[in-house]
Amino acid sequence: MRDDKVERLARILESGGSMLISPRRAASRLARAGTVGAVRALAEELARSHDHGGHEVARRALARLDNQDAIDAACHVWSYRRSTELDRLVEQNGWIASHPPYVRARTALRAGRPDALDGDELTVESLITIADLDLDPELRARAAAALAGLSTQEAREHVCAAAIDDGSPVALGAALAGGFTPKDPGRRAVLLFLTEQLDAYGQLDFDGRLLRAAHGAADPYLRARLAAVARKTGRLDWVRAVTLHRSDERLVELSVDEWDTSRATLVGAGRWADLWRLALAAPPAWAVRLLQDLGRSGWRPRPAAERADFEALVGLAERCSRHPVDGPLLEPEGGRAVRALAVSGDGEVLAAGGDDGVVTVWSLPEVRQLRRIDASPGTVTSIVVEGGTLVAAGSAGMTSWRLRDGAELQRVYETRANLVLSPDGTTLFSMSYDGKPAVWEWPGLRKVRTAEDFYGSMSHVVATPGRELAAGLDRWGIRVWELPSGRLLDRIGGNGPLALAPDGGLLAGTPGRQPPPPAQRGDIALWHLPSGEAVGELTGHDGNITCLTITPDGSLLASAGREGTVRLWRLPSGEPAGVIDIHERPVQWELGSGNEVGRLAVTADSRFLIAGSRNGCLRSWRLPSGQPVEAPLGLRSEVTALAVTPGGYVVAASNAGAVRLWQPAVLSRAGTPAGRLGPAEVERLRASTGAAGQGPWVDLMERMVRRRHRHDVEIADESAAAAATDIELRE
Repeated sequence: MRDDKVERLARILESGGSMLISPRRAASRLARAGTVGAVRALAEELARSHDHGGHEVARRALARLDNQDAIDAACHVWSYRRSTELDRLVEQNGWIASHPPYVRARTALRAGRPDALDGDELTVESLITIADLDLDPELRARAAAALAGLSTQEAREHVCAAAIDDGSPVALGAALAGGFTPKDPGRRAVLLFLTEQLDAYGQLDFDGRLLRAAHGAADPYLRARLAAVARKTGRLDWVRAVTLHRSDERLVELSVDEWDTSRATLVGAGRWADLWRLALAAPPAWAVRLLQDLGRSGWRPRPAAERADFEALVGLAERCSRHPVDGPLLEPEGGRAVRALAVSGDGEVLAAGGDDGVVTVWSLPEVRQLRRIDASPGTVTSIVVEGGTLVAAGSAGMTSWRLRDGAELQRVYETRANLVLSPDGTTLFSMSYDGKPAVWEWPGLRKVRTAEDFYGSMSHVVATPGRELAAGLDRWGIRVWELPSGRLLDRIGGNGPLALAPDGGLLAGTPGRQPPPPAQRGDIALWHLPSGEAVGELTGHDGNITCLTITPDGSLLASAGREGTVRLWRLPSGEPAGVIDIHERPVQWELGSGNEVGRLAVTADSRFLIAGSRNGCLRSWRLPSGQPVEAPLGLRSEVTALAVTPGGYVVAASNAGAVRLWQPAVLSRAGTPAGRLGPAEVERLRASTGAAGQGPWVDLMERMVRRRHRHDVEIADESAAAAATDIELRE
């Protein structure tokens, strides 16, 4: 019978018959045809809950099948249709499909013939899937029993691989029930540990060598599972494997779970001497926690020479615990979104304002709140603080105050969105979303002049660090002004976002025409200033450019794209210098939707790049390498503003009103094992530290380094600082 006739009869059978052909007659014709398509149609009919008259014919025809292709067709329908009729046929007739592996395994189990299955990898994977996910509890039980009864070493190796590499609970149970172990001693040790056969593990790996080697080659998922077993059982075997003979390079690779497990296991076992040795080699961020445990234990080192170091380090750990290494989280009253941050030129005053129209002022370095100023009934979008005067601008106008007593000096009822103070501190340059750029006296706020040749609202305003130039984007393109005069220097047919080189000789933006359409390909344009000549176009981003920044030394341009990457470019050549994928370091908390970077900033020493995302993540990278600095920090909601201080601190604000202040240089070294810290590096941190209470962390690092270098060991490479030092956990 031709295929088209089979399809027509199958449709008639499915619809319950036609005016000329009854379901029984259609089923009979399909039974006589005997093709694969006909068998499939009969199996579908038998699987239907409502019998239109074709079930009996289909049942008799299927029971007589002896062709493997026809059996495969019926088994395939059975595999995705829950039907007691088909179940009965498979079981009574002993059908076993020839392919695919999953259907073959499922039919063999239903037919009660697991011995007919091979022990190849696909069959084992199919049995694991059935035992784990099948809707039929009887099949799940048969699959689990079949796995545990596998007799060949090849099949058992596949089960062990699924248990170790995939973490399959079904495979772990089968390996335990069947007594399976891999041939390789290292993997055998891992499986015995994962299945908590700890006596057998101890006999095999009495010195921890096998588990230590396996741990070094394991992926993060396997390492996390090993740590979970160690935490549950409280065994020191794992702690020895992770910390015994661990070089500084390997200690820095330990995860949060592994540090927590090592700490909990040693504390639970009362191994205080081992905890002390681990604390001396650990990164300062973990040393603080270990030292606090030691301080609470009442234990003291036996050698009197060590007690002075012990007491000093425990005391420093307590001080560090009161000053988080990721900086204080300031939460001004009200909890409204912060839109503007400002730091005074001397780095001694920090101000933040936002949607509630209130400006909160803190003194630095002690991070002490000085006052809260009710700036306006509208949103504060820009702040300048300098020379004892603070000016805030926003939707309700622009106002100045004297910081000493909070007295209001002047109020201007003109909507202003962006403020830039001139290099000599005598004039204020302002941009606006609904008015023209203007020049004002500082601090009196008397308007000196209004800029001409301006079209529409102004956005993406940037200025050179010395504030000799300012650039902004209006409806028709980019405008560049000289400061403090406010004289228009150039008009460029480009688009935002914008970034100005520190010397004012280069402007970065996105290509555009007049009027400029939004960038679609993620291209970046470079223009020479003051000529406005286009000097390059950088390509690489797949999504729109969300923000740009240039390092204070003018050597690198950083760009963020909507596709989730941050790219580095050498200046002035525009050559690619690196690509950072922000998705490579997953965040361990849920902060909201959107991983898109909306803010970029670079520390004053050009050593660290900071990115703030819509989901509240704050990520840092070392420059120019692009290496990440520890785990991301969080602000619980969208990062709305970033600022840097002259001393190398970073300030970030969020849509929820929180403000965080931290120093990337200290944070990066707090995650570095003590053996890789050098005296000169600690001294550099000391010279740049003083704000946000992070001084105790430098004190701790200095004491740890001094203890390791008390004999003035010559260090060839300060980045390594010392040879790898083993930590021996004594019996």
